Amino acid sequence: MLFSFDHAKCDAILQARNIEVVNAYEPGKAPGWRDYVYFGFWWVLVWETLVVAAAIWEWKHPRSTPRSGWNRIALTAFSVFGLFFMYLQLSAMVKYVDTCTSLMH
Repeated sequence: MLFSFDHAKCDAILQARNIEVVNAYEPGKAPGWRDYVYFGFWWVLVWETLVVAAAIWEWKHPRSTPRSGWNRIALTAFSVFGLFFMYLQLSAMVKYVDTCTSLMH
């Protein structure tokens, strides 16, 4: 559904009506690659990939240092935070799609 409509047309309508979709579109900003609706999704996906890879490595290669236990806990917590931010970003993308489809029809 996200790819099924013209983003440029939707952004123009949102800009003209001064409608903001939190974490997906802000009419006051100049368009750029960081303001694109998918930027947050890719950022969180890269974050989650790196943290999960580090957590897997930490759990697979146990060391006997006192810090390794804290590393495991911290990386697992960062992974959970990443999942929460992924949920927020996907929710913003769904709101963007709903707003665009309601305005374009």
